[in-house]
Amino acid sequence: VLVCLAAFSKQKFSVTLRGITHGKDHPNVDTLKHVTMGYCKRLGLHSAELTINARGYPPNGGGEVIFSCNTLKVVKPLQWLDTGKIKRIRGVASCARMSPATNPRIIDAAR
Repeated sequence: VLVCLAAFSKQKFSVTLRGITHGKDHPNVDTLKHVTMGYCKRLGLHSAELTINARGYPPNGGGEVIFSCNTLKVVKPLQWLDTGKIKRIRGVASCARMSPATNPRIIDAAR
């Protein structure tokens, strides 16, 4: 909801969010950054930025994300008639409070 409303604020919008960034019951911050921000750019909100300073995992949190964008006067209509072909599939791997060897093993297993 914050991403949708921020574009129509009266001046440049910037907010710092702290807490859990990767919970099991809701989309994580990487999904928001790579999917939702892509749609914002298609709608004409090219100045929208989501910066991940720290990742936070349950139960303690500790994550920090900064979202900022300029105002938007007119929303471009989004016309997506031809979905096209899948060019590549990308992913993000992260872990906390585990052995440093775990992250490369996750990446190798995903390939």
